[in-house]
Amino acid sequence: MVLENKNIKLKQVNTDASLESAQISLTYKQQGSEEKARESSYEILSALKSDNDVIIELNSTLFNLPDKEKDFYFRKFVETIRSLDLEYRYRKVSVNTQSIFSFLFGQKTVQAHEILVYVPHEVWLTETFRSILPIYGARYYVTKEAAEADEILEEMYRMMDFDKLDFFKLIIFDAGTLSSMGINSSSLTIEDLKEMLGV
Repeated sequence: MVLENKNIKLKQVNTDASLESAQISLTYKQQGSEEKARESSYEILSALKSDNDVIIELNSTLFNLPDKEKDFYFRKFVETIRSLDLEYRYRKVSVNTQSIFSFLFGQKTVQAHEILVYVPHEVWLTETFRSILPIYGARYYVTKEAAEADEILEEMYRMMDFDKLDFFKLIIFDAGTLSSMGINSSSLTIEDLKEMLGV
């Protein structure tokens, strides 16, 4: 895949792979609308995932959106993956939010939506999927080889971070509207990624 006019820059941030922070940061040039952001994210993610399957993880608290828009955006995504008949797991989780006033008023607990979706390579290539690619914050787990969707989704809730880093080829957090990605891999180097992206 040729990535034209993206001005992709990769930078080693940490030497150790960890899901707490990015091992490698990727920034790129992207201007314009939400659709342009989606197109740029899709092209870069496609080059990184190659022909592998992907598991997408969304957590509504991580969306780069105003609070009142998060539920609507999440619901719209779920409706589309259901229409594509994709295997997924959903759960509602409680999350403590922090602010500088937490020591005075205590922490606030909010309900968040969380979903894992198994996306086979053939579905990734469809226009329907491409049109709903999440761009407000999503984590992508790139498989090393095709797997049984049902089994791997169940297994993921039992995996610790180091298990995920060993099991998946790449783990990418994409904030499409911010033109940046955080990448972790226990097997690929920054040079490998540059080669995959042609930069």
